[in-house]
Amino acid sequence: MPITDENIQLVKRKYDAIADCLTEKGRRLWAAPEAISHGYGGASLISKAMKMSKLFLDSS
Repeated sequence: MPITDENIQLVKRKYDAIADCLTEKGRRLWAAPEAISHGYGGASLISKAMKMSKLFLDSS
């Protein structure tokens, strides 16, 4: 999935809907499969949307 402003906003909306319920581990557990579901470039998309390092995703 290409990294566009529209896709970043989509991921942000999904994340914001559950962010208050997540611990640090929960964030990683949500972000990793979300990145995988977006295919090539998914980790970059998720890291931009959630403003986190791609290393954060790699540690899941």
